[in-house]
Amino acid sequence: SCYVTVLPKYAALIALLELFGFRQQPERTDLGESVYAKQMVPRDFALEPLAFHVAFGPRHVVRAVPTHIVPILPKYEAMLFPEQQQQLALIHQDQPFGNAILKAYLCRAGTRKLQPGNVLFFYRSQDQKAIRQMGVVEATLVSRSPNAIARFVGLRTVYRLREIEEQCADGDVLAIKFRHARTLNRITLETLRRCMILKSAPQSIHQLAGDSNDLLWKLIDEGAEPV
Repeated sequence: SCYVTVLPKYAALIALLELFGFRQQPERTDLGESVYAKQMVPRDFALEPLAFHVAFGPRHVVRAVPTHIVPILPKYEAMLFPEQQQQLALIHQDQPFGNAILKAYLCRAGTRKLQPGNVLFFYRSQDQKAIRQMGVVEATLVSRSPNAIARFVGLRTVYRLREIEEQCADGDVLAIKFRHARTLNRITLETLRRCMILKSAPQSIHQLAGDSNDLLWKLIDEGAEPV
């Protein structure tokens, strides 16, 4: 476990700690500080999937849940997961959605199956054609109101309001708030096809069946194909 001490008057800091699974302990320091601790090794497996991830994440997730492969264009993956790019920008861009665990993804996918705690595997299309990132669903919203979508995702998304308005002009938009769990060794489309996890490159959010889900986790455990 790890812990941090904080004076009770710092309510915003305490709220942030609790958001990431730190829980108040009965002890107090000699200065009157509260002690907030987080377990790093999973123990309470009776928790709901999202609560489990909050308590023991970001790395640990519940595997026995629906999983979904999410296609993402290279330029948006580079913005959403900047620290994992092979060539970092020379000029640092202060973008909250990149420098954060809490992120959001917008699309026009028709699926309505995503639930809190479901696992997302982000498939980088066009150039690398591989799964590289993993996340856990927090909440979803389906709306064609740009303002509603913008309020829901806040600073988590790579899209500006004008771009959200353009997406909503064509119909309902699916907004997914998620937590970035970890970066994976690359799992290419060739590997996914060879293992019969996918037949072709995903064009929209694709939910994996039971056997395919198990095979994908096996590839992850084995290290798949290192970048």
